[in-house]
Amino acid sequence: MLKPFLRIIARNMLLVFVMSLLIFWVFTLVPGDVATITAGTEADIQLVESIREAQGLTLSMPTRFLRWSLSALKGDLGYSLRYDESVSRLIQIHATITLRLALIAMSLTVGLALITASIAVVFYKKLIANWVITLNQLFMAIPQFWLGLLMIQLFSIHWGVFDLFHTDLQWVDYLFPAVVLALVQSAYLSRYIIYAWQREVKQRYVSSGLARGISQNTLRFKHALRGGLIPSVTIMGLIWIDLLSGSVIVEKIFVLPGLGQLLVNAVASRDIPLIQGIVLYFVLIVIISNLIVHLLYQWLNPRG
Repeated sequence: MLKPFLRIIARNMLLVFVMSLLIFWVFTLVPGDVATITAGTEADIQLVESIREAQGLTLSMPTRFLRWSLSALKGDLGYSLRYDESVSRLIQIHATITLRLALIAMSLTVGLALITASIAVVFYKKLIANWVITLNQLFMAIPQFWLGLLMIQLFSIHWGVFDLFHTDLQWVDYLFPAVVLALVQSAYLSRYIIYAWQREVKQRYVSSGLARGISQNTLRFKHALRGGLIPSVTIMGLIWIDLLSGSVIVEKIFVLPGLGQLLVNAVASRDIPLIQGIVLYFVLIVIISNLIVHLLYQWLNPRG
């Protein structure tokens, strides 16, 4: 058990290194550099060169990457050109909002998916089960930005349930964007749970159990549904990653100052140190989440 675990850790550490190198290298290809952006396009060449010298931009790429990597390991990702503040500090502040939104959305996603999938399983081949499957397909087809705009129109502009231009974030400010994310993601998860359950009820142990006199409901709901939930852990992991890294549009629509909003602002102002820091953060989140999902799946299903 220990050797496979260490092998997984080593593979993920190598992946972090490769992705860090790729992030650093890609931004060296961007026209202009930090010195030019800092000094401004109209700045004197000597000023640009002095800034370039001070920030070590005249060094070779391997040397600069080594310095950047060592600083990143210490939690120092440099300073934002737009905000004139530590990149690590900015990420910490805005990541809290994104993580809070993702946690609420994930809880709603799992809850809705389990409820709708259970209804489809309990009322298998009945009208209500068909309605659940149809609703899943409907929400999978609806773009999140459209759903977000519809919710703002109804609950903010028309009924005034929440204020879109908030100065101090309250729980209700997270609830509506989380619902938008959850309605779409829960449809995918619910469909997968239903599919996994339908595949599970066709397994030999179900027919063998029926032959031994075990009730159909026990086999269908206790054993087959539980067996169908195990592979759903992988889908939950993918949804979690998508909620963390893919909430940019929803944050923008609901004016939430999360990482998505911060990334949009950084790209608009060509704030290279901040963009590098945010992208690296998302890469680490994806790798760590994949690692946790893999270990959890191995624990739930040792035979897998």
